[in-house]
Amino acid sequence: MKEEIGADYYYNFNQYQVLITYKRIRNIIYRYDKNKLLFRISAPYLTSKKTIYKHLDHFAPKLIAKANKRNEPVIENTVYVFAHLVPIEIGKKNLYSEEKITLKKKEDLPKVLKQVLINYLNDTLPRYESLMGVHHHKITVRAMSTRHGSNSYYKNHLSFALTLVHYSKAIIDSVIVHELAHDLHHNHSKHFYDCVLKYCPNYRALKKALDNTQYEYGKN
Repeated sequence: MKEEIGADYYYNFNQYQVLITYKRIRNIIYRYDKNKLLFRISAPYLTSKKTIYKHLDHFAPKLIAKANKRNEPVIENTVYVFAHLVPIEIGKKNLYSEEKITLKKKEDLPKVLKQVLINYLNDTLPRYESLMGVHHHKITVRAMSTRHGSNSYYKNHLSFALTLVHYSKAIIDSVIVHELAHDLHHNHSKHFYDCVLKYCPNYRALKKALDNTQYEYGKN
């Protein structure tokens, strides 16, 4: 794998950065990080810059428009937790309940949300591991800008994006199933998706809602 900073990219008089990562893949993948004004591009080895930027001209307007429409998880003094808007207030301790979140200082919100998601994963993951007949895994929750989860199957270690805490439990569970399925199929083949759909029949609808930041889709 090789990373390379590309030339500055301009669209509608705005300047963007480009990060190209060359991998052993078959197709070029374009992603956009709104916060950093950055296009992250994964491309097969030997793909020319001319080809990469030619396709970027096509995808950039759609990626930017989609990012600008994304819902924000924090609205005034509330935050989405498991698809429900929960009030936030400042108090003496960092505490979470379904009725409200209390923070010693507002900067503690990510720390509190991280623990909330870890608790849910610790309660939920063993059930799916047993159902799918896979090993027990260690878990990590961290900030992830380009994916919702990852599976280091040789280490029995799963990583999940902190942003998942904002979504319905049905959507979170679909990501769990997706990552555990990589224990059985190490790629995204038809057999992989057959496995995912076996344990999460409405996976495609949940994945679409996740990609479109529809926090409440599948809410109980």
